[in-house]
Amino acid sequence: MAKEKSYNIKVPVFTTTMQDDTEGLFGKVTYSEMIDMLKTKIGAFKSEISFENRNKTKKTVISKINFTEHILGETPCLLLQVSAFITNMYDGYFEANEKIQIQKDNKLGNEKRQN
Repeated sequence: MAKEKSYNIKVPVFTTTMQDDTEGLFGKVTYSEMIDMLKTKIGAFKSEISFENRNKTKKTVISKINFTEHILGETPCLLLQVSAFITNMYDGYFEANEKIQIQKDNKLGNEKRQN
């Protein structure tokens, strides 16, 4: 007869105090004010932003951000076009008519705009 197994599962429990959130997540900021703030931040984007991927070797770099303004229903919004590439790839290759080894400083990316 098989012996019954039992496991203890420890679940962390914590409590917080309730807060009255009548102003919402962003306070009393309107959509138009948020759009203006984002346009200012995007306009100030001057240099590349990079971040490492989970495997710590590949690096994704955002090189350029463009935007267009639109209205969804009655809500103003921005449609972003981001130019990015991947670099710092080890042991990778590109293959078309021939196989080309990717070096550490090579870049792989696209600037395809999707609507």
